[in-house]
Amino acid sequence: MIIDGSVSSNKTELLVEQYTKLLNSGIDSSKVLVLVQNSNRKNEFINKSLEKLSVDHYEKLQIHSFSSLVYNTINDNWAFIENKNPYPNTKILPNLTGLEVSQFILKNILKTIPFKGYNSKKSLLHQLFRRYSLIVQNNLNDDEVELRTRILKESFGEDAHLALKKLLKETLILRDFDYLRQILIFNHIYKNTDYFKNIEYLILDDGDEITPACFSFVEYLKPQLKNFAI
Repeated sequence: MIIDGSVSSNKTELLVEQYTKLLNSGIDSSKVLVLVQNSNRKNEFINKSLEKLSVDHYEKLQIHSFSSLVYNTINDNWAFIENKNPYPNTKILPNLTGLEVSQFILKNILKTIPFKGYNSKKSLLHQLFRRYSLIVQNNLNDDEVELRTRILKESFGEDAHLALKKLLKETLILRDFDYLRQILIFNHIYKNTDYFKNIEYLILDDGDEITPACFSFVEYLKPQLKNFAI
């Protein structure tokens, strides 16, 4: 079911009704994935759902923002990630952080790459993180990035590609994953494990605002879904 309406049309309340109807009918909450925009929306959705649940007991509610889903998926599948890491070191636990550590790593990487046409390392750092974010959020592969580089006639495209590849390598060595790196690893997990095999129903709030990375995940789930409300 696709729900379309204005901001004041109580779309979220309708999704809550659909969600609690599933759980009240006896469907396990582990089979129903709810995706919302942020942690505030997550808390609101949980509280509204609890008011409408009539069952005596239930499993943990699978209500997440996309970022929290990514974060929890990585934590739950750390053994899989460690076994796939080409730089083995089981003594290092995952460090799931913001961009601060990645910025420090990239600053050191930039000392080894002579970018043409950039006198300001600070400006270059901002440009690279903007590029990094666009690549990840738009779920672009290397060929798609190269095509856009040619179309835009970017003189620093090849150097940028090298710098970001070095960044990704260093994050694997250090087990330091910012939220963008987490999405890349999340993509690998859901495509190469059965972690989401139990999901039969999807509730997606604000579906018009999701990133292409999230859309690709929803597209992956679609064949196994019995029903959805977006």
